Amino acid sequence: MATVGVRLSRTTIPLAADEYDELVRRLAQRGPGGVRASRDLQERRALTPEQKPAVLDLLNQWQREVGAEAFGKPLADLRLEMHADVNPHA
Repeated sequence: MATVGVRLSRTTIPLAADEYDELVRRLAQRGPGGVRASRDLQERRALTPEQKPAVLDLLNQWQREVGAEAFGKPLADLRLEMHADVNPHA
């Protein structure tokens, strides 16, 4: 199965291509900031510190929507790393 890396400040999290595509799609639906984050991911750029809280919010909402099991480990790993980036002292 093909994977696509999502670059963060400390690491890159590999997602299955379908998970990545869904992340990009969901971000693109979240207004101008989400569209920029979606574009940055498609261009293989790291997410900016300004984008990370919105992406973390999206991941939290997505996980609540589908449940932890359906969310999957790669997306959960991305959510945890994103949380660590947004809240470094938590």
